[in-house]
Amino acid sequence: MTTINTGGGYRLPRGVEVRLAAAANELRNGEAVLALARFLGRFHTAPAVLGRAFPVDRAALAAVDALGLTEARVRGALKALEEIGFIIREATTGSNYRRTAAGLRRKPVFWRIAPDFAGMFGKANAAALRGRGAGSTGRRPIAPVPTPRPSPAAVARPAAKPEPLLAEREKGRKYLQASSQPPNPDTGLEAALARLRAAVERGAA
Repeated sequence: MTTINTGGGYRLPRGVEVRLAAAANELRNGEAVLALARFLGRFHTAPAVLGRAFPVDRAALAAVDALGLTEARVRGALKALEEIGFIIREATTGSNYRRTAAGLRRKPVFWRIAPDFAGMFGKANAAALRGRGAGSTGRRPIAPVPTPRPSPAAVARPAAKPEPLLAEREKGRKYLQASSQPPNPDTGLEAALARLRAAVERGAA
């Protein structure tokens, strides 16, 4: 983003500065006009707030030493910026006054950066983001994860034998249970009686 150095650490985009300077040169309070424009540009043109309405508190701005303006000069510079077309006044409805505990008070006036200048600020913001790489769509290469190397102690130890599978362990457990049970002495006799019963039934038939 090419800009003109205005001091104070903030620089307006070049197109905005040139256009404002050309208009301010024709005014008696041109210096105050540029100072106020730079102040408003610094705080109300970032991508997150550009286009939003904002109030201008003359008393608060007069207390800003770096700005160096009185309330009267802020009032005059604000009027000039409106005439130049840098800012526009927000339309209000109803009365310009509101009731408070201290009586009637004038409602605060809200302003916006004019669409023409807002577009210039928007382009400058986009260029700044691209310059910082925010607009890049490329993806950084992912470095391969290094394979951990075994320690010498782990290499020296013999590999542990794998545990038997659960099914194999269950089979072995059942086999041991069956082997530990004493033989049933009646098993052979019952088998012989069954064979004799079957032979008698075949003969009777």
